[in-house]
Amino acid sequence: EAPGRQTDRQGVSTVSNRRRIVVNTLAALCLGVLGGAAFAPSASAAPSCTPGSGAHLAGKHLDAAAISAAGSLQCADLTGADLSGLSLGQANLSGILAPHAKFANASLDQADLSGADLTGADLQHVDLTQATLTGANLTGADLAHARLDQAEAGDVTLSGADLTDASVIQTHLSGAKLDGAKVGGADFTQADLNGTNFDGAK
Repeated sequence: EAPGRQTDRQGVSTVSNRRRIVVNTLAALCLGVLGGAAFAPSASAAPSCTPGSGAHLAGKHLDAAAISAAGSLQCADLTGADLSGLSLGQANLSGILAPHAKFANASLDQADLSGADLTGADLQHVDLTQATLTGANLTGADLAHARLDQAEAGDVTLSGADLTDASVIQTHLSGAKLDGAKVGGADFTQADLNGTNFDGAK
């Protein structure tokens, strides 16, 4: 066979192989993306237990030993309890019943507080960096000088809360209620405020 024809056939074969590689690669990428989406972790859901049905620690002054002894704090009754200064980073506090509880100066970074009742709680100087507060009720809570950077707080209720000088950088607050809240000096840089209610905030 003429050398020219052999070269042409080899060229066609090479192009065909390259096309197969590209198609296979694209298919693998598509499967990877779809597979990743299928198994991607979902956002924290509402607590599976009834708020306040967990450990009964209402009114108690708690330290690290007491927290350890209690085991799980999920859906615990912490009404009026004092947890000031405790390190509770990454703790599961979803569904806690903690109206008027004291958390001043506590570390709650990356903690799960979804669905928590923190009405009137003292959260001054608390570190809530990357915490989950989805659906939590913080009506009238004191969050002065608190840090909520990159927290997930969609649909959170902060009506009448004190956020004076709080750091709320890159925080997700979509659908949040901050009506009547004190926000003087608060830093909302790059926060997601889509649908956030600031009626009467000052």
